[in-house]
Amino acid sequence: MTLPAHLKNRRSQAVAVEVAAGLGSAQPPHISIQGGRFTLVDAAGNKKPVETMYLDCVIIDGQKGRSRTFWGVAAQFEGDNSGPPLCFSDNNIGPSINSQEPQAQTCAVCPMQRFDSDVSKMTGKPVPACKVLKKLAIMLPGFNFPFQMRIPVMSHASLATYSNEFKAGDADVSDVITRVTFVEGKTGELAFDFADFGNDDLPY
Repeated sequence: MTLPAHLKNRRSQAVAVEVAAGLGSAQPPHISIQGGRFTLVDAAGNKKPVETMYLDCVIIDGQKGRSRTFWGVAAQFEGDNSGPPLCFSDNNIGPSINSQEPQAQTCAVCPMQRFDSDVSKMTGKPVPACKVLKKLAIMLPGFNFPFQMRIPVMSHASLATYSNEFKAGDADVSDVITRVTFVEGKTGELAFDFADFGNDDLPY
């Protein structure tokens, strides 16, 4: 990947290699992927559907490691009303102090992380009620603050493959516009692709 002139002197944030831990509160402005569509949700819970079937964004940061999030047994991926989860862990060790209803003292002994703690609405097979996620901080056009995007476990391989493309090059993943799409025929599975280098005023 050849870096354009306006990015050659830009200080790399090394987001593709090493990312900061934790993104703070349980329910900041975020991107919902319920129903196979992208929806912007502000901190008050107000929703604004994205008109396109793709999301162009700049990944500016990411949580080191993975999270666990529990909205309740039989709850939708992001809860039935986009409210905060009942319990979550950003260190994958124990529940956050901000959890409304901690399910156990540690994630290792939590019954909600067992594979028989819930049943998939799609397949009818046993699945963990507590979901494994990767949290990203992204910038969108027209906004001067980041959104949180929670990447489900079935999309982690795609995100890793995409991010790894930048490790040996001049550009970091935070230097470019990333296009996020839904994988056809795969409920809630996301794909990540390079869209553009943008301009001097990244993200847009």
